[in-house]
Amino acid sequence: MNIPHIARVEMVTGHSGCRSQAWHVDALRGVTAIFAMTDVDIQKGPTEINFMEHFTSLDLTRGKVKGGLGEGEVERTFAAMPKGSLVMFNANCVHRGTANLSKFDRPVCVLDCSADCGMVGL
Repeated sequence: MNIPHIARVEMVTGHSGCRSQAWHVDALRGVTAIFAMTDVDIQKGPTEINFMEHFTSLDLTRGKVKGGLGEGEVERTFAAMPKGSLVMFNANCVHRGTANLSKFDRPVCVLDCSADCGMVGL
């Protein structure tokens, strides 16, 4: 994997009582890395990754595309993990942060290692 471009680094905090994010993908190609800055259990709203959904195609003129899931049940994985852990996945996987049902905030550091606009299509 030769991705010499870091598109985004941000701290994403799921505050206590926040709702689930919309399902989305981060990029056409690349890797999304999420670092747990605190213990993330199922109550704190871990990232939910849907590996069963077909990869979403992107409109190259708009960047990120947010989309819904198909009808019926889908298999999914929750990235519940201890502080300091890392989960990495294809940036084109459908995912979301789930609702934080705990009394504590859930900060995670997101590193988006996707190709910059000039690299798309290479």
